[in-house]
Amino acid sequence: MLFNYNLVVPRSQLHTRCRGSDKAILTQANTPVGSKIVYDGERKTIREVTPELFRTFVKESPFSNKTWNTCAVVGNGGILTNSNCGNTIDSTQFVIRCNLPPLENEFKAHVGSKTNIVTANPTIFINNHVEPHRLPAPKKTEKRAPSVSSDSCNDCSHVEPDKLPPQKKTEEKAPSVSSDNCKGCSKVINKVLEHYSQTWTKQEENYLNFRSQLHTRCRGSDRAILTQANAPVGSKIVYDGEKKVREVTPELFRTFVKESPFSNKTWDTCAVVGNGGILTNSNCGNTIDSTQFVIRCNLPPLENEFKAHVGSKTDIVTANPSSYMKKFGGLQGQRRPFVDSLQKYGNSMMLLPAFSFAFSTPPCLRALYSVEDFEIPIQPVFLNPEYIQNLTDFWRSQGVREIRLSTGLVVTSLALEICTNVHLYGFWPFSHHPHGFQPLTHHYYDDRKANYFHSMPSEFKLLLQLHSQGVLRLHLGQCGEQ
Repeated sequence: MLFNYNLVVPRSQLHTRCRGSDKAILTQANTPVGSKIVYDGERKTIREVTPELFRTFVKESPFSNKTWNTCAVVGNGGILTNSNCGNTIDSTQFVIRCNLPPLENEFKAHVGSKTNIVTANPTIFINNHVEPHRLPAPKKTEKRAPSVSSDSCNDCSHVEPDKLPPQKKTEEKAPSVSSDNCKGCSKVINKVLEHYSQTWTKQEENYLNFRSQLHTRCRGSDRAILTQANAPVGSKIVYDGEKKVREVTPELFRTFVKESPFSNKTWDTCAVVGNGGILTNSNCGNTIDSTQFVIRCNLPPLENEFKAHVGSKTDIVTANPSSYMKKFGGLQGQRRPFVDSLQKYGNSMMLLPAFSFAFSTPPCLRALYSVEDFEIPIQPVFLNPEYIQNLTDFWRSQGVREIRLSTGLVVTSLALEICTNVHLYGFWPFSHHPHGFQPLTHHYYDDRKANYFHSMPSEFKLLLQLHSQGVLRLHLGQCGEQ
């Protein structure tokens, strides 16, 4: 009787004091919306239960009013080595394991494999993996159909913002009396337009000379992105935005594509699509989509009312972390909304600047892992910081003095190497339209301004110069009326 008494009393005390069967885990029953969670490790930290957090809780405790006859609690001590306890453990009704232990192969005979509960202290999946930025893979679901800064000539910075009402459609015409509505901007814009020829002709010699210079100095066709060919295991990646070096581990190497998709390839026509407000009501969608290769900047919206003006075809889309960190919580929580937002880009390449700054690496790797885990067709690739540094040196030799190149200038440079005819859309750094001087939003999809590392008018001046020299074509009006 004494033996039984000692067994029963502690259980009664445990239940009375702790009520683990009802309160061991957070549930919607014991932690409603608006209640406070007091952290047990730092009592001064309190978190309110929001509807989003509440949604992550199970409805009720799986232990309430339930009792199992036999349970095995399996630690991970070395005493289990060669113990042959696997079958005995698995024969119990309920098995609890600690901190995601290995159960396969040679371990199974000694520790079993049956599991009803397994604990997962964050240190286990942070410290025990080569790349600490990957979240646990979701349940298998059916497939559904450098320095590079956050903006470029009004080309990018936020994803799927609240839609603004479309601007009134205007015809392309010479400035009129209404030009005064931009408080003198007409003088600046007219000076710019002096260098912009409506009758544009490609100058083959100028194009070939410039392309040759770019290829010799930068070799974007082979080195624009990190590949298993140009960044083998054990090699060093030098960040282009700060003094940081990272060794290529086998796990990191696995994330690289085998070889450059641009090597020994040339496309006849390419469109580089910025996100400037000048694209609003431009009717350039079909013209853009008719080119062989389309490059877009920072995960822009393409659906609904935007499609007629910007098109939808995409072969490369850049994805600066700033374009998804805020909207999708840095991919620290649910990743399905982020993955769903990528479906519109089909099987294009998603160009990630993972090695510009140290703070860029974790979110870029999480973006790649999200794509892998949900098995969607878009292909994440990493910008090569060595290419960005070479590109920066090249443009400085051409007169650029900004600390960091824009996304738009980087992808335009790549296009000039891999494309015979390069067309730019959505590149216009001014707040008023060049034809009519009506006010423009910063992007075609919102009016959120960016904090620049670089000067847009300075880069635009260079693009305008290349346009005048017949190296590339800059589109500033409505398509079909130029």
